[in-house]
Amino acid sequence: FTTAPDKKLYQLPDQQFANLYWFRYDWFNDEKNKADFKAKYGYDLGVPVNWSAYEDIAEFFTGREIDGKKVYGHMDYGKKDPSLGWRFTDAWLSMAGNGDKGIPNGLPVDEWGIKVDENSRPVGSCTARGGDTNGPAAVYSIQKYLDWLKAYAPAEAQGMTFSESGPVPAQGAVAQQIFWYT
Repeated sequence: FTTAPDKKLYQLPDQQFANLYWFRYDWFNDEKNKADFKAKYGYDLGVPVNWSAYEDIAEFFTGREIDGKKVYGHMDYGKKDPSLGWRFTDAWLSMAGNGDKGIPNGLPVDEWGIKVDENSRPVGSCTARGGDTNGPAAVYSIQKYLDWLKAYAPAEAQGMTFSESGPVPAQGAVAQQIFWYT
């Protein structure tokens, strides 16, 4: 982010990957699934417009049998690996509102929860040092990550890295996924 000589604020993308949401179009348009979902949750099954709807969809599909196969409502990964760090910093923490509000890239506390000084040098990450990595948004987002991974994803996902989890949705038993990188 920068303010140019014309006093306008400009931004270049600061992530190398787009974070996408994908879903099983065929399942979301199946008449039985649509009717069952509406009966249970009181609104139409469709692309979620908020995190509560995403969780409802994950809950709805998890454990259902479709075409003779047990299916899951969510996919993620949980093996200790550098890719798990990216998952938290590029997705869960920033989407939960970690860091300062209303200032581009969260200065002085960025979306990763790291506080920087006036020269953009890191000076702390925990709340005791002015950061936000253990603040309410961070704690909430990581708890949601853990809850959803355990409740709505295939059990083996907990032991997978990004690369290992990538082919799983193509096997046809996952309804949706957030934060899929291109």
